[in-house]
Amino acid sequence: MIIRSVKLRNIKSFGPGKEGRGTVINLEAGINRIAGLNGSGKSTIIEAIGYAVFDGSPDRNEESYLIRTGEKEGEIRVSVEADGESYHVERGVGSASRKRWKVIRESDGFLEAEGDKEVPAFLCRLLGAKSESRLSETYSKLVGVQQGRITLPFELRGKQAKDYFDPLLDVEIFRKCFDGLKPALDRLKDLREREHLEAEKCKVLVENMEDSPQKMGEASRAVEEARSSVEQLEGKAKNQAQVVAKHEELRKTLSEAGTEAAKVEGREKQCLEKHSASAARFQESESAAKILLQTAQHFKDYRKAESELRELEKKRTERDNLQKKIHALQREESDLLGKSEGSRKQAVILKGQAGEKKSEHKERFEKLTRIAALHRETLESSRLTIEKASRFQELLSVTQQWRANLTEKSKSAERLYGQIEAETESLKNMDRGRLEKAQQAVEEATGKREEKLRELEGARQKHKALDDQLRELGSGICPFLKEKCRQFDPQKVALDLADLKNRTDLLGSELAQRDRVLSECRAELVKAQRDDKEYESRLAALRRMTFDFLDRIFEADQEASRSQCEELNREASVVDIALPLLAPVDGERIIQGEDDLPELTLLKTCRNELSSLLSAVSRVASDAESRVKDAVKEADRIKDSLAREGQRLDEERKFLARLEKEAASLLGTALKTDLEAGEFASLAEKKTESAAALGKSLDSLGDVDSQIEQWTSLKNENKKGYEAYLAARPLAEKLEERTIARDTAAGELEKASKDLQGARARLEEASRNFNEKDLQEARARMDELNSRLGGERERLKSAEGELETQKDRVRQWTEAKKKHGARVNERIRLESATEIIAKAREILKKTAPSVAEHLCFRIASQAQTIFNALNHEPAQLTWDSDPYSLRIATGGGERRFAMLSGGEQTKVALSMTLAMVKMWSNCGLCIFDEPTYGVDRESRISLADAIVQAQEECRFDQLLLVSHDSAFDDKIEHTVMLARTPLTGSSVM
Repeated sequence: MIIRSVKLRNIKSFGPGKEGRGTVINLEAGINRIAGLNGSGKSTIIEAIGYAVFDGSPDRNEESYLIRTGEKEGEIRVSVEADGESYHVERGVGSASRKRWKVIRESDGFLEAEGDKEVPAFLCRLLGAKSESRLSETYSKLVGVQQGRITLPFELRGKQAKDYFDPLLDVEIFRKCFDGLKPALDRLKDLREREHLEAEKCKVLVENMEDSPQKMGEASRAVEEARSSVEQLEGKAKNQAQVVAKHEELRKTLSEAGTEAAKVEGREKQCLEKHSASAARFQESESAAKILLQTAQHFKDYRKAESELRELEKKRTERDNLQKKIHALQREESDLLGKSEGSRKQAVILKGQAGEKKSEHKERFEKLTRIAALHRETLESSRLTIEKASRFQELLSVTQQWRANLTEKSKSAERLYGQIEAETESLKNMDRGRLEKAQQAVEEATGKREEKLRELEGARQKHKALDDQLRELGSGICPFLKEKCRQFDPQKVALDLADLKNRTDLLGSELAQRDRVLSECRAELVKAQRDDKEYESRLAALRRMTFDFLDRIFEADQEASRSQCEELNREASVVDIALPLLAPVDGERIIQGEDDLPELTLLKTCRNELSSLLSAVSRVASDAESRVKDAVKEADRIKDSLAREGQRLDEERKFLARLEKEAASLLGTALKTDLEAGEFASLAEKKTESAAALGKSLDSLGDVDSQIEQWTSLKNENKKGYEAYLAARPLAEKLEERTIARDTAAGELEKASKDLQGARARLEEASRNFNEKDLQEARARMDELNSRLGGERERLKSAEGELETQKDRVRQWTEAKKKHGARVNERIRLESATEIIAKAREILKKTAPSVAEHLCFRIASQAQTIFNALNHEPAQLTWDSDPYSLRIATGGGERRFAMLSGGEQTKVALSMTLAMVKMWSNCGLCIFDEPTYGVDRESRISLADAIVQAQEECRFDQLLLVSHDSAFDDKIEHTVMLARTPLTGSSVM
């Protein structure tokens, strides 16, 4: 994968960009360097790539961390190239952002994925990640490690280390599978026990119901006998039921005739009552109609009086409202006239106050002009004194800093000289011929062992040949002639075989002795090689210390500091002090002494020259310090005096500005108050006119109260007749309806009398046809037959129930036999599954450490190759899988990761990370954020070379480096330089 460009809008230090389109950072295939000052947005680009492409959220909440301060929404757009196709990934940031996470194919604008579920799944397929969590984990732990955190994983211990590295190395899957199979194993054990119990239950049930088939046959025969008896009795009962039904039909006819006669008689009574009631209601309506004729005029007069009174009430309400409005307008008129008079008086007072302010402003302004002129003259006269004191202070500060630097360099050089001297003497005492002697001893021991091995092989071959011959001819019969062999003597061959056996054992012992000698020689050779390697490593380290010593000596003599120290000596010292110069020394000549060891005499001379320079600089600083302090003290006194005077002038100017502003404000307020007084008077005049218009409307209404009194009297006079009319009207309106009802009731009464006569005749005929005694005899015979039939049916039901019981027992017995066999088979299957899962857990438990150990060995081996390219001293890296402890072995012994220096930790961690990226990342991208942080200058150059070599060796499609280290200046062609301003934010230079 190659990242072609990154567009950021309102992301941390990156603002909206030109015309709100954001800032675009273009990248190339291969190695890219992102440089700039601190705070220019270098790490922001890496965080944005991780958030958009790898779903790698920062440690903090992205809503408040990624978004630019003061903004509510931002945008990240990353253009990537993978599998021959170009895409751009867009993701919005911020609570107000409406831009969804999406991936768009650039060739045709096709939307490949959108949303928090589709996009991670698509990116996993595109970048070759196993899962979405694996995608973000690979980025956060390998591809995009944040600045200053590359060493943190290797400092973890115990459970924290396992929690970090187990998922990364895919070792955690073994533990998860091991733990995940435990519930299944427990479940299988429970099921196996349950199946065993169920099988035992089924076995007991089968044994208890062995007689079920025999009992079912007996129950079947009893059912057949009971069913035959029931069928005979059912035929007899059916014939007798027909006789009973005939007699009951006659009784039913008699009963229906009696019921009909009673109904007709009751209907006749109802018709008679209905006729009487309708006649009474007719009389009531007829009387009410007469009352209506008598009270009709009273009703009309009453209704007219009510209508007139309603209209008069409306007029009275209108009159009362007009009176209220007139009183309110009169009160408002009085208030407005009072406000107008008060505003005119207030305006006069404000104009007087404004005049007083102007007079005070004029007097104080004239006084301020005179004082300011005097202050400017004093300032000009004191400037030279202040500048001279400032220059003295600057020169003294530079000299003191140089003295401190020289002191530090001198102490450091003294320590290095002691180390160089001790290491030189130690190397002189080492045996340089030990390796050659050990090699000769190994060659001699190897030759002697091979000679003895050849003798042993010859003896073994002879022993085998004799042994085979003895076994073939042991019976004395020749295998070819099939007769007794006269030339073969088994006893002689056995003796020869025994001699060869003793000879072979003796040669085996001698060979073992030669092997021990060879092993000892080889061990001595390994020690000699280690000592020789240690000598070369220590010699290289000694040379680096020597060059470092010389660098510190000659870096101490700073030309700019020397010139300013000499200027301080001339201007502020009493005695002229000469600063000695450090003589140049050829570093190559110093380290090419006896046995290539440093020349200590020349180093000592350099150290003494540095001490002389430090002494001279210290004398200059001490001699000038008191004069500089006096000059600075006098300058400070003058500056304090001028500052106090300037502050008083500023305060007076502010007071004058405030006076002028207050006077203008008072005049403006007075003018506004005059205008308000006129507006109040105009409003009062309008209120007077409105009150006069309402008075005319009030006069037009007339005397409403007397009219109301007249119509109220007329209403009361007709009230009694009105109420009588209302009471009689409902009944009078029903007169016609009630007349029709009375006539209808008379016709119904006549018809009911005729129906009653016919019903009584039918009742007499039915009484003659029915005999109650015949019905009772037929019922008694039917009851006897039903009783016998019920007994037989109960017997049949009991027999059928017994038969069903026995059938159910047979069915249970058959099912129990099947279940018993199935339970036994299931228990056997569960036992097999339990053994398989237990074996699988055992294999997983044993496999995980082996896999972890193998992976750690592979990673450490690759990391060792990378580290030895970075480090001056060869080393061996060991990474134990439990608990992921990292150790490094050099000529000085073995050390844990925590015992290394900061620079060594960075180089080791970087080597391990490169090895894991090469092994575990499939995306072809690697990012390093300040990889040279905490590494010395010489190692930074080696580290830069190694990163470039790692790019070629690991064949990354793209490598992004965030660094402003000059070690990368001549190694990387494509560099993105960032700059930042407080107003516009970060941008590409």
